[in-house]
Amino acid sequence: LEAALLALPPAEGTARINHAVAMRRAREEASRAGRAWCSVQRADVEEAEELLASPEAEELLRRLRALHRGEERRG
Repeated sequence: LEAALLALPPAEGTARINHAVAMRRAREEASRAGRAWCSVQRADVEEAEELLASPEAEELLRRLRALHRGEERRG
């Protein structure tokens, strides 16, 4: 790779090296962003699990089931 880059005219070699560096940085940033997104999703899932396990959620689910049973009886 080094020999191939040295065989290029200086401006083109520099441009290719700069492009490769920019692409590597972009991949690293995308990887960091992906890991951050996964962390956010994990946190959202954990929060949702906590909310679903709360007494308020249980009460809401009980009320929704009662409403659904009432609609089935009327329907």
